[in-house]
Amino acid sequence: MTQTDQPSADHRPAYLRGHVPVLDGVRGLAILLVVALHVATGMSEPTAGFDWWVWQFSMAGWTGVELFFVLSGFLITGILSDSREAPNYFKSFYGRRVLRIFPLYYAFLIVMLIVWSQRRPEAPFGESAWWHFAYLQNYLKEDSGIRALGVTWSLAIEEQFYMVWPMLVYLLSRKAMIRLCMAIFLLSSVLRAVLYYQVDPWWMIGSYAVTPTHLDGLTVGALIALVVRTPGGMERLGRWLRITLPVGVIGTVACMVAAGDARPRIMPTGLIGMSFFALMFGSLLLSAIRAEPGSILHRIFASRFLRVWGKYSYAVYLLHIPAISLARNYVAPALWSKPRYPTLLGSEIPALLAQNVIVAAISLGFAWLSWHLLERHFLALKDRFAIAKPVEHAERQ
Repeated sequence: MTQTDQPSADHRPAYLRGHVPVLDGVRGLAILLVVALHVATGMSEPTAGFDWWVWQFSMAGWTGVELFFVLSGFLITGILSDSREAPNYFKSFYGRRVLRIFPLYYAFLIVMLIVWSQRRPEAPFGESAWWHFAYLQNYLKEDSGIRALGVTWSLAIEEQFYMVWPMLVYLLSRKAMIRLCMAIFLLSSVLRAVLYYQVDPWWMIGSYAVTPTHLDGLTVGALIALVVRTPGGMERLGRWLRITLPVGVIGTVACMVAAGDARPRIMPTGLIGMSFFALMFGSLLLSAIRAEPGSILHRIFASRFLRVWGKYSYAVYLLHIPAISLARNYVAPALWSKPRYPTLLGSEIPALLAQNVIVAAISLGFAWLSWHLLERHFLALKDRFAIAKPVEHAERQ
């Protein structure tokens, strides 16, 4: 930190200090979108009509990951900014992140490797296991072969973000960080375009899953967290919202209409759509935290239903693919009949909805067990990494 940098005051409104219930609701919406996507991937694409529209809406559930990125950027940057002067800044942040993320992730990874070795001994997981243990699987050219691990690419991006972002927040002033967020947002989009045209766009490594090309959402969330802590920041963000919300929504719809498909790796969605999604979900996040208590938006995101899903979202994210396999193979195999699902009044959508309900129930059950048997015991140790109060507001040389 330079000599001209002074400790940054926090100008957040009082209702954004401490736990903010609507953020749990935003997280709940994100995980429900992701679950809906992966349930729908087992359905053959309808040819037309109502079924096609519902299927496309479900396939758009991949954007739930983009909402997760925006929310993570907002929360993590806020935590780092608020604890910047703490003497245990790095120890506190990384200690608490490890307790939150590592236990379930590595337990899940090890169980998946054991199950895979028993069910498919002729197809060993091989070297790709180490990429997963190191949170580098988003750079793998080939899929690991274990479908349940496919969702972990986004966790790898977040972990890599955590390795760099705390140091930047520590070293740079808030004003410099705001400029950096804007620059990264633009550069990430440009780099995605470069890689898209240089690498086969259907490769995950091409233009979608590598970290430098997928920083739009994280930086939008980070930008909101930084600006809201400046004098008049919330009012300024409110003025920005009048532009970012329509631009994000119109851009998102335009990309999907132009592509004729809601899936992420169809042009132009896979190229410029990510930036519009980041703006749209950043606007949604901002609208949620600005919503007046009692308003429709506040009631939606503060609802117990979404907040429960938000509480268990991490475990649901990791465990919903095994839940789908359990439901498809053992609980209700008739609902997953091929080549087409059972119909009601000529539509497959009732079967798809039933699948979602069953998978949601199993996923939430798995997550509840994970929370009580594993996660909460590690989270009970977070107090050992509590943020210490600064001894004094002396300048760091």
